[in-house]
Amino acid sequence: MLELDFDADTVQDAMDYFWKRDVQLRPTGWRLKVMAVLDEEDPWGLLARFERGEERRFAIYVLKSHRGEGKLSEFVINNPVMKFITVDDCNVVGFYAKHGRDCLVLETP
Repeated sequence: MLELDFDADTVQDAMDYFWKRDVQLRPTGWRLKVMAVLDEEDPWGLLARFERGEERRFAIYVLKSHRGEGKLSEFVINNPVMKFITVDDCNVVGFYAKHGRDCLVLETP
């Protein structure tokens, strides 16, 4: 079983988190395709794009030191057509539901 860092505070550690998620999610058909730092000047998170066939969904990792600043809410509001993906052990389903967003929730592998 892969050990995931739910409290990463560096971009590299957040990238490692998504690489491990990619390994976990492969049996579901979802593949990690691209990662991008959110705010190059003052990184607060990492955006990952997962694909399965023609379907694309996004996941966001907010670095521990930037949680509670409202940056994720602002990002979600400013990207109204973006569809998201998460795993149930991330505990962010309520956040996306509160914002009325399309979020596919996968079971913890």
